[in-house]
Amino acid sequence: MHPAELKVNLFLQNALEGKTTVTEEVADKVASDVKSAVLKQFSGGSRDNFRLRMSNIGKPKCQLWHQKNKAESKAPYEPHFLINMIIGDIVEAVFKGLLTSSGIVFDDNDTVSLDLGELGEVKGEYDMVLDGAVDDVKSASDYSFKTRFASFETNRERYFRLHTSVSRVRCSR
Repeated sequence: MHPAELKVNLFLQNALEGKTTVTEEVADKVASDVKSAVLKQFSGGSRDNFRLRMSNIGKPKCQLWHQKNKAESKAPYEPHFLINMIIGDIVEAVFKGLLTSSGIVFDDNDTVSLDLGELGEVKGEYDMVLDGAVDDVKSASDYSFKTRFASFETNRERYFRLHTSVSRVRCSR
């Protein structure tokens, strides 16, 4: 178990027993992050415009080509998609508040870009840097967490199995 996980568990246990609290400053930061997320998710415009993003780096080239050039064949987002996105943002904001309240030092999210010269620029945003490594905060059901996020090896095997089958289906023409 990571030392940060131990500290958060101890903080949560102490909170359940009424032995600790969240400061006004932390609560304000969580509220500010949730407000920013709501504005971003519900005021950001269309999500259908293709662009290279940090989150799609590593996808098979043919999959990216289809997303860009055959956008009309893409299934539209379901209305609940926005709810899923905002729930993830809220979980991230609360989690960072718990880390701060637990005394864990981390660098908050930041925007990064990769200059591709004549091809343009790839932009993205990471959630946090903890112990010198970029970390991503994810919300998941217990089942999803145990099956999808069980280990690095599970994710790696799932990733390669998924991308291999996507490549076969979409690129076999």
